[in-house]
Amino acid sequence: LDIQLPDIDGWALLDLLKHHPATRHIPVHIISVVEDEARLRSHLGAVHYSGKPVSREELLDVFGDLRTLIARPERRLLVVRASPAEAGELDMLDAVKGLTIVEANARKAARLIRDETFDCIMVTAGKGSTSLVSFVDQLVKDRTNRKVPVIVRVLEALDGDLEAALRGRGPVVISGRNTAGLTLDELTRALHLPLAMLPEAVQSQIEELRRHDPLLKGRKIAIIDDDIRNIFSLTAILEQHFVDVIHAEDGRQGIELVRANPDLDAVLVDIMMPEVDGYEVMRELRAIDEVKDIPLIAVTAKAMKEDRDRCFEAGASDYLSKPVDLDEMLSVLRTWLQRNTG
Repeated sequence: LDIQLPDIDGWALLDLLKHHPATRHIPVHIISVVEDEARLRSHLGAVHYSGKPVSREELLDVFGDLRTLIARPERRLLVVRASPAEAGELDMLDAVKGLTIVEANARKAARLIRDETFDCIMVTAGKGSTSLVSFVDQLVKDRTNRKVPVIVRVLEALDGDLEAALRGRGPVVISGRNTAGLTLDELTRALHLPLAMLPEAVQSQIEELRRHDPLLKGRKIAIIDDDIRNIFSLTAILEQHFVDVIHAEDGRQGIELVRANPDLDAVLVDIMMPEVDGYEVMRELRAIDEVKDIPLIAVTAKAMKEDRDRCFEAGASDYLSKPVDLDEMLSVLRTWLQRNTG
């Protein structure tokens, strides 16, 4: 998957693939000019990436790795207990055919990683600490060329600096209690397990996440659109995920709304509005220091390349075509939320 696509942001497409029940298990290799492994792997679920330009020899290696991955009948998960922690959700995976779960303490895990092949490594801990960061640092260093996804599960909520330090090493980080469903979702995606082959209890938890996405929960998003029907339809979808939605029905009101709410996580801006259109709204918002860094998602019925370019020139972070595909909208929002918090 090339990130630089002409009609949709590659990040959003990757997110969309990894959240759709029919494609979430399919291995995806990223090709990008952006050499940012932490972002490519953390949350988004790519197997690995190649920086442009990509040689023929490298692509042959990529196809060879993918062929080996999908042809192997067994999936192996290594669970590393960095400190005592519950992992009851793993019991739900015992019935998955072809999945082997190996549990080890940190010392034994270091030997296993050197000598054996695993499809995913999960590090569990009761609470976060700087020693956990050091352990993950060493783990990532040891597996640099193994292309194995790492998930860190911490039962207590992490402070911001510690979570940022862990995410900066590249793994997916899950913290806090009542996160069994999220853990199962990340594990089964990383292991490339089709949804249909999972136990019904696991499928139910994953499907619940699709209905109430934890990444969107508690976020604050503004909609600027002169058509109240569009506002109602988009608000209804976002509120299903417990998003706090505010709105304005013209461009000038929209600018004042965003100015008054600098804590917004994103803004959906309709382009074709009377008097003050979406282009002008975005230009003015980018000139206001307090809100200039908020992701602005342009929404327009015009889908030509020059229309997209004009949106980006006006300050758009991303772009959605009308009629809005709701799954694509959620993927675009998730992508920007991950970018700003991951």
